[in-house]
Amino acid sequence: MKKVSVSFIVLGTLAMFTVTSGEALEKDWQETYENELNNYISDNEYIHADQSTNIVLADINRNGTPELFKGTSYRTVNNLDLALTYKNGEAIKLNHQGDGLGSSNESLQNMGIGMRAFDHLQLYQNKSTEEFKFIGVDGSSSAINSSIADIGITMEGNMLTTDQISYAFSLNSHQPEEEGSSEYEIYGEQVSEREYEQEREKIFSNKEEVDFPYVKEQFNEIYDQTSDRINSVSLQGLFEEYQRSVDDVHGEETPSSWATDEVEESRQLGLVPENFDLRYQDSMTRLDFSELVVHFLATTKGVSTGEFMEENLSEQSDSPFADTSQQAVIVAFELGIVDGRGDNHFEPQAEITRQEAAVMLERTADHLNLEQARGTINFDDRGEIAVWAEDGVQFVTHATDKGSGENIMNGTSETLFSPNGTYSREQAFITFKRLFQI
Repeated sequence: MKKVSVSFIVLGTLAMFTVTSGEALEKDWQETYENELNNYISDNEYIHADQSTNIVLADINRNGTPELFKGTSYRTVNNLDLALTYKNGEAIKLNHQGDGLGSSNESLQNMGIGMRAFDHLQLYQNKSTEEFKFIGVDGSSSAINSSIADIGITMEGNMLTTDQISYAFSLNSHQPEEEGSSEYEIYGEQVSEREYEQEREKIFSNKEEVDFPYVKEQFNEIYDQTSDRINSVSLQGLFEEYQRSVDDVHGEETPSSWATDEVEESRQLGLVPENFDLRYQDSMTRLDFSELVVHFLATTKGVSTGEFMEENLSEQSDSPFADTSQQAVIVAFELGIVDGRGDNHFEPQAEITRQEAAVMLERTADHLNLEQARGTINFDDRGEIAVWAEDGVQFVTHATDKGSGENIMNGTSETLFSPNGTYSREQAFITFKRLFQI
């Protein structure tokens, strides 16, 4: 018989190809997560389902689809029992490396980081570098002592990586103070209490809180103990609450007026994955552009992105790069479409440059044996275009969309191409639409 913890705690062109939408090919993340939650319930004899057990939805890898976390956080108990991400129609269990104050529970997923970090999660932007990073407040407490830590959280593929920014351990006020009974650390280095407070304040003074989609609910609100199943109606309510959170953060987010029609065409052709259909004016990263390339190639063949990657990956397909293991990058590399930036690094979160995008588009066309137009580069800044990018720039500025008559890519003005400039998400969606109709 299954044991369920229920204690209650009172706490204050390519027209020749078949076009199939990604939605028709891949299960929705909501359905997938519900199935995985029910699998989790059936696979585990003991299910935490008390008032200190929560389920959290938060988009840690910031790709538009939330990760799911379920665990218990109360006093000395700090278990992260289940951590999932969604990729290509499947729920994938996350692995963890790095610091954390999670307590062990060998019968469950047993992550080193605790659920408390996801119960108390915040997204920050560094004021100097403008980089984004999640920080969770992890810790535990008992009648004798307590510990607390600021834990930086990043995600790459199915790996959560955490680093301890600050840590404090102390006896509770009614305990007799002894020398060495309190500990303070900043980035793993022991410091005095005063240094801890000063350095922590300095660290966070250079970070700005950023709103992000996030919901948290008690697990017993979606778990039906009688049927030993997830209550679909309650879970759907949680998903709807998450979507409201997305809407609150991103507002009535729409493409720029000049891009609206072609972005909609790109959607209709199935070239914009659902989880990409937001933040239109943001710069496209090298990882995101690689994923769009793979999705584009899958769409031209009438298969799902997952099926396309399976067809083009072997068991020996290890990542050629030290800083990413994303399958889309590996596939794009093996197809000869993408390269690294040197020193065995891909820099997946770096903004893609316009000349890098041009090269990848040309190589994608070459992979599909499309006729490649060529011509003279007449931009005033042609001297800034790298030698390795010249063919790509020639192609995108002379090949045309048969529907609109527009070039695959235009300059940033009549006289400039801006090869080292950034490329927005809406520009990328339009680019692939034009390539599709070459």
